[in-house]
Amino acid sequence: MKKSIGIIVFLILLSVCLVFAACENVSNETITESVVDPEPVHTHTFSDIWSKDADYHWHAATCEHTAEIKDKAAHTWNDGEITTLATEEAEGVRTYTCIVCGATKSEVIAKLKKSSEGLAFALKNDDTYEVTGIGTCTDTDVVIPAQYQGKVVTSIESWAFRGCSGLTSVTIPSSVTSIGNYAFVCVELVMETAFPFLSIFVEADNLIYKSIDEVLYTKDESAIVQYPVGRSGSYVIPASVTSIGEGAFYGCRGLTSVSFAEGSQLTNIGNYAFHGCSGLTTITIPSSVTSIGEGAFVFCTGLTSVTIPSSVTSIGESAFYNCSGLTSVTIGEGVTSIGNYAFSFCSGLTSVTIPSSVTSIGNYAFAGCSGLTSITVEAGNAKYHSAGNCLIETESKTLIAGCNNSVIPDDGNVTSIGNCAFYGCSGLTSVTIGSGVTSIGDRAFYNCSGLTSVTIGSGVTSIGDRAFNDCDRLVEVYNQSSLNITKGSGGYGYVGYYAKEIYTSEYVSKLSTDENGYILYTDGANVSLIGYTGLATELTLPTGITEIYQYAFYNCIRLTSVTIPSSVTSIGDCAFEDCSGLTSVTIPSSVTSIGERAFRYCSGLTSIYYTGDVAGWCAISALNDLMSYDSSSKSLYIGGVKVEGDLVIPSDVTSIGDYAFFGCSGLTSVTIPSSVTSIGDCAFEDCSGLTTITIPSSVTSIGEGAFAGCNGLTSVTIPSSVTSIGDYAFSGCSGLTSITYQGTRAQWNAISKGWWNYNTGNYTIRCTDGDINK
Repeated sequence: MKKSIGIIVFLILLSVCLVFAACENVSNETITESVVDPEPVHTHTFSDIWSKDADYHWHAATCEHTAEIKDKAAHTWNDGEITTLATEEAEGVRTYTCIVCGATKSEVIAKLKKSSEGLAFALKNDDTYEVTGIGTCTDTDVVIPAQYQGKVVTSIESWAFRGCSGLTSVTIPSSVTSIGNYAFVCVELVMETAFPFLSIFVEADNLIYKSIDEVLYTKDESAIVQYPVGRSGSYVIPASVTSIGEGAFYGCRGLTSVSFAEGSQLTNIGNYAFHGCSGLTTITIPSSVTSIGEGAFVFCTGLTSVTIPSSVTSIGESAFYNCSGLTSVTIGEGVTSIGNYAFSFCSGLTSVTIPSSVTSIGNYAFAGCSGLTSITVEAGNAKYHSAGNCLIETESKTLIAGCNNSVIPDDGNVTSIGNCAFYGCSGLTSVTIGSGVTSIGDRAFYNCSGLTSVTIGSGVTSIGDRAFNDCDRLVEVYNQSSLNITKGSGGYGYVGYYAKEIYTSEYVSKLSTDENGYILYTDGANVSLIGYTGLATELTLPTGITEIYQYAFYNCIRLTSVTIPSSVTSIGDCAFEDCSGLTSVTIPSSVTSIGERAFRYCSGLTSIYYTGDVAGWCAISALNDLMSYDSSSKSLYIGGVKVEGDLVIPSDVTSIGDYAFFGCSGLTSVTIPSSVTSIGDCAFEDCSGLTTITIPSSVTSIGEGAFAGCNGLTSVTIPSSVTSIGDYAFSGCSGLTSITYQGTRAQWNAISKGWWNYNTGNYTIRCTDGDINK
């Protein structure tokens, strides 16, 4: 055991000695080398010309070390150039070039689809062609060619396919590098009928555009160029989109909602981007947006509320024009400018708050906002302030916008009322313009249809063009100014045009509103019904009124029936215009006059009850405005008897009024007495059951369309006394086989006739000296 331990100790000592010896050798060698001169360092030289392969480029060494390289990097390819155009018969070639070394590579372009024929083109200055329209092409799936007459097609003109409602798809070739705004708006905005969904396809190698889910984008997906017209439902705009192009969603009436993907980078909503998207009910504008373009949401009538984020600095001209369904809008604190007409005719808008950041509000920004009851400007705004629910430009002391609940301040802070300031404020009933105001702008109170009285202050020296035009119920004017305002005159902005009275000194108003909501003007025994503020749907008008004034029930859409008392002698112009819910009306025999357009657009009117006789009915003036605007299924009752079967017109009637029996389809025969000298325009139009008519020798004129649409009429007798027959008098009388004329052929040819027989069947005119064929 002791021997083994000794051996181990010996081995350890031996190892230590060997280590020290090795270290000494290393030290000696180092010292020896330090005194020897080093060899010269070699510097490589490289070519200035790039070496390259399919993927990389580099500079190779030109010295003996040929394997050495530097600056090796992958190629940086440009966007490529079409070196061989693809055709329907052969593939094309696109060549890409490295912008660093000049290396090239090629890519095959697929054969083209068969191009549409008949498209319209125009030659451009750069010797290329532009598509300008559908031309004579009848394809529903249009394929635009890459070449036309041997030259490249590079562009599509703005509005190129406007009105091409039959299109279902368009394919855009790779050669196209420019597409005009609205190029694929293939419907007219006024159309209300359904139209096909338009798919948009772009060939994959197009360097400028691409299609994703049939939506046209720029290649980098940063902008929407055109959304497919005809597509319905909702759409989510990708986060990559920074701009919605001009007219991108123009006319997409089926679009109901638009949202933005999380992380949206959108900054700009272009001009007319959503123009006419009447089905759009919701849109949330992302906080990245800085500008809303001109007309961006014009005619988006289904839009009910909008919040404009604080990131937005400008609201473009007409941006929300005629968004009639808009009831609320929130304008962000970052907005500095609101464009001309920005919210004009947003008739459902009830209130608006202008933030302190706003420094510019364009002309007529809130004109036509007939439902507006409140305008507020936030404290701290240096340019504008509000008072009496009026928006006032502080420095100029100009009232630029008012509303239905406005009270014009008379504290010296308003000296002028701007153009269109109260335009369309239909709920405004009376206005007092104080002595501090010196001017009233153009159309300042235009179409304030509920306005019944106004006081013109003593300081007013000018009233602008049409300032009170279409204030049809403005019956009392108190003129304290030195202006010579006269009743019935269109001067001074029509302020006195509709007036029943103009006062120049203190007066007692003749206006009153009774407990049922009837606005009455009482002048001795004459009582005019001026307007109605109640909510009833079935009305029996008050006994004692003598006149239904113009526009008295204008746009009372809830009204379903009305009975007029026997005290009434006249119904004014447009008295019931736009009462679309009105189904029946009872008119007493005391009425001798019905004004123009009195029942215009009463589309639901089906029953008319007249308490007098046929003679009284024919004597009423302006029957055209009762009979021509109701539905074709209406029924006329005279003296409680429905007008159908055989009608005998009394012998004391001298003329049959315009539209007197329009649409009386149950009428089968009419006996016209010899007392009648004229048959009015459209007097028997659409009396489809009428089979024969004999016109007496007393008649000298037959009006336009007098028997138009009487397709059951087979024969007519016309006396030689007739000297004129109006346009379309027998238009659409498809069953007419003969006209018996009680005079010679020469006399017939001498009659003054318009397009009296337009679209009429084949018939013979039998004269006393022979026949004349049509």
